Amino acid sequence: TMLWLADKISVTRTILWLFLPSMVAGVFPMLGIWWELRRHERHIESAERSRVEDAVDDENPRSETVRTDASEDPFRACPALPEVTRAKVLVLALGILCIFMVPVLKMATGLPPYLGM
Repeated sequence: TMLWLADKISVTRTILWLFLPSMVAGVFPMLGIWWELRRHERHIESAERSRVEDAVDDENPRSETVRTDASEDPFRACPALPEVTRAKVLVLALGILCIFMVPVLKMATGLPPYLGM
Protein backbone atom coordinates (compact mmCIF):
# COMPACT_ATOMS: atom_id res chain seq x y z
CA THR A 1 0.00 0.00 0.00
CA MET A 2 2.81 2.41 0.83
CA LEU A 3 4.49 1.74 -2.53
CA TRP A 4 1.19 2.37 -4.29
CA LEU A 5 0.64 5.67 -2.50
CA ALA A 6 4.20 6.82 -3.25
CA ASP A 7 3.72 5.98 -6.99
CA LYS A 8 6.54 3.43 -6.86
CA ILE A 9 4.35 0.78 -8.54
CA SER A 10 1.53 1.00 -11.06
CA VAL A 11 -1.13 -1.38 -12.30
CA THR A 12 0.32 -1.68 -15.81
CA ARG A 13 3.89 -2.34 -14.69
CA THR A 14 2.76 -4.84 -12.06
CA ILE A 15 0.62 -6.78 -14.54
CA LEU A 16 3.36 -6.81 -17.18
CA TRP A 17 5.98 -7.84 -14.63
CA LEU A 18 3.88 -10.68 -13.18
CA PHE A 19 2.24 -12.00 -16.38
CA LEU A 20 5.02 -14.38 -17.48
CA PRO A 21 5.63 -15.92 -14.02
CA SER A 22 1.88 -16.39 -13.61
CA MET A 23 1.62 -18.13 -16.98
CA VAL A 24 4.54 -20.40 -16.13
CA ALA A 25 3.03 -21.24 -12.74
CA GLY A 26 -0.28 -22.12 -14.40
CA VAL A 27 0.75 -23.75 -17.69
CA PHE A 28 3.50 -26.09 -16.51
CA PRO A 29 1.38 -27.89 -13.89
CA MET A 30 -1.45 -28.23 -16.44
CA LEU A 31 0.99 -29.71 -18.97
CA GLY A 32 2.17 -32.18 -16.35
CA ILE A 33 -1.39 -33.24 -15.53
CA TRP A 34 -2.19 -33.57 -19.25
CA TRP A 35 0.93 -35.69 -19.80
CA GLU A 36 0.08 -38.01 -16.88
CA LEU A 37 -3.51 -38.37 -18.12
CA ARG A 38 -2.30 -39.38 -21.59
CA ARG A 39 0.07 -41.91 -20.05
CA HIS A 40 -2.73 -43.33 -17.89
CA GLU A 41 -5.09 -43.59 -20.89
CA ARG A 42 -2.45 -45.45 -22.90
CA HIS A 43 -1.95 -47.84 -19.99
CA ILE A 44 -5.71 -48.51 -19.78
CA GLU A 45 -5.94 -49.03 -23.56
CA SER A 46 -3.07 -51.52 -23.57
CA ALA A 47 -4.60 -53.41 -20.65
CA GLU A 48 -7.94 -53.49 -22.47
CA ARG A 49 -6.27 -54.77 -25.66
CA SER A 50 -4.50 -57.54 -23.79
CA ARG A 51 -7.75 -58.50 -22.05
CA VAL A 52 -9.56 -58.67 -25.40
CA GLU A 53 -6.76 -60.74 -26.92
CA ASP A 54 -6.94 -63.15 -23.99
CA ALA A 55 -10.69 -63.49 -24.48
CA VAL A 56 -10.40 -64.95 -28.00
CA ASP A 57 -12.04 -68.37 -28.17
CA ASP A 58 -9.75 -71.35 -28.44
CA GLU A 59 -12.25 -72.88 -30.87
CA ASN A 60 -11.81 -70.08 -33.38
CA PRO A 61 -8.16 -68.97 -33.23
CA ARG A 62 -8.42 -67.08 -36.57
CA SER A 63 -10.98 -64.65 -35.19
CA GLU A 64 -9.37 -61.25 -34.93
CA THR A 65 -12.23 -59.29 -33.37
CA VAL A 66 -13.95 -59.93 -30.11
CA ARG A 67 -17.14 -58.14 -29.16
CA THR A 68 -17.15 -56.72 -25.66
CA ASP A 69 -20.11 -55.73 -23.57
CA ALA A 70 -20.79 -52.00 -23.99
CA SER A 71 -22.16 -51.74 -20.47
CA GLU A 72 -18.77 -52.49 -18.89
CA ASP A 73 -17.33 -49.71 -16.78
CA PRO A 74 -14.43 -48.15 -18.74
CA PHE A 75 -12.96 -46.71 -15.55
CA ARG A 76 -12.77 -49.94 -13.60
CA ALA A 77 -8.96 -49.75 -13.55
CA CYS A 78 -9.04 -46.31 -11.88
CA PRO A 79 -8.60 -46.21 -8.12
CA ALA A 80 -11.62 -45.32 -6.01
CA LEU A 81 -11.94 -41.77 -4.75
CA PRO A 82 -11.30 -41.24 -1.04
CA GLU A 83 -14.36 -41.02 1.17
CA VAL A 84 -15.48 -37.52 2.12
CA THR A 85 -16.16 -37.45 5.84
CA ARG A 86 -17.46 -34.73 8.14
CA ALA A 87 -14.02 -34.38 9.71
CA LYS A 88 -12.39 -33.69 6.32
CA VAL A 89 -15.04 -31.11 5.43
CA LEU A 90 -14.63 -29.48 8.86
CA VAL A 91 -10.85 -29.18 8.46
CA LEU A 92 -11.26 -27.66 4.98
CA ALA A 93 -13.88 -25.18 6.20
CA LEU A 94 -11.76 -24.16 9.21
CA GLY A 95 -8.72 -23.61 6.97
CA ILE A 96 -10.65 -21.39 4.57
CA LEU A 97 -12.25 -19.53 7.48
CA CYS A 98 -8.81 -18.86 9.02
CA ILE A 99 -7.55 -17.42 5.72
CA PHE A 100 -10.60 -15.16 5.45
CA MET A 101 -10.16 -14.02 9.06
CA VAL A 102 -6.72 -12.47 8.37
CA PRO A 103 -8.12 -9.12 7.12
CA VAL A 104 -10.66 -9.08 9.96
CA LEU A 105 -7.88 -9.64 12.52
CA LYS A 106 -5.81 -6.90 10.89
CA MET A 107 -8.69 -4.43 11.11
CA ALA A 108 -9.57 -5.40 14.68
CA THR A 109 -6.03 -5.38 16.12
CA GLY A 110 -4.02 -3.23 13.72
CA LEU A 111 -1.40 -5.99 13.35
CA PRO A 112 0.22 -6.62 9.96
CA PRO A 113 -1.41 -9.43 7.94
CA TYR A 114 1.62 -11.73 8.22
CA LEU A 115 1.22 -11.75 12.01
CA GLY A 116 -2.45 -12.67 11.61
CA MET A 117 -1.55 -15.80 9.70
